[in-house]
Amino acid sequence: MLSCEFCNKKIKTQTIYSKIEHEKYCYQNPESIKYYCKYCNKRNITKFKNNSHEKICIKNLEREVYPCLYCDKILKTHILYTIHIDVCINKLCSLSYKCDYCEKTYLSIPTKIKHEKSCNNNPDHIKYNCSYCNNQYNEKHVLNRHENVCKKNPNHKEYKCNFCIKSFIDFNYFSTHIKTCDLNPNKIEIECELCYKTFKSRQMKNAHNRIYHSKKIDLLIN
Repeated sequence: MLSCEFCNKKIKTQTIYSKIEHEKYCYQNPESIKYYCKYCNKRNITKFKNNSHEKICIKNLEREVYPCLYCDKILKTHILYTIHIDVCINKLCSLSYKCDYCEKTYLSIPTKIKHEKSCNNNPDHIKYNCSYCNNQYNEKHVLNRHENVCKKNPNHKEYKCNFCIKSFIDFNYFSTHIKTCDLNPNKIEIECELCYKTFKSRQMKNAHNRIYHSKKIDLLIN
């Protein structure tokens, strides 16, 4: 079986050419060909992928954001901004909307309606049963997410973190948690080049740049 000399990964197509091609771009090869994005420093395997990634990165940085007039929160879309403004005003005026079936109160009408649909005291409330186990869920998207995990792990085997108390049924959630766990001494930390703030993932760092440093990045580009 042919495998990479740097990362020990098994080569799918067992040919010397595919082995050489893999090692040429292998992440653990110190002499591998590297292409980095100008805006987020993400490493890409080929020049074509790097160019297409940079185009997406510029669009994300140029995307308009909506700062709230009453608090420090910054919203990504106009719909979220309008909903948030209503909540903020209700907080300031101490207004609230009570559920028709229970004692719970909410700051906005959409959240109240959403709760009423899944409220246990609601006679028309629909519960969704898992087809693999006996678990019941109030919302369909929560059931779908659970069933995807249940398919892969029918016995509900728990994956426990070696650094903290948390445990996960889904292996994907477990593996991402291990990399970013606060108690892990080798945890992944991505630093912002402009304010030196650290983040657990590249997506969080990119979102931070888009919200707080978009004008600074535009100046650097120009």
